[in-house]
Amino acid sequence: MHIRFDNADLRFGDRVALQPLSLSLVEPPIGVIGLNGSGKTSFARLIAGLAKPSSGKAARDRLVGEASFLCTARMQNTELRHEI
Repeated sequence: MHIRFDNADLRFGDRVALQPLSLSLVEPPIGVIGLNGSGKTSFARLIAGLAKPSSGKAARDRLVGEASFLCTARMQNTELRHEI
């Protein structure tokens, strides 16, 4: 899978959940660590397609022959499951 963010950010009203981010990731698996409230879940929701960026672009491409996998994000004690 190829994940690309082009100056993507995520906001909820005036609250910034994820600062503008540009990156390109090709090799799974991907690990994300950070402090509480640093945007890890927001980042995962953008990758999984459960949220759209407030500005910029977030995209993912499936590589040929890649098996689908389950992405699980936990937010406020609710488990969200989305197959990519």
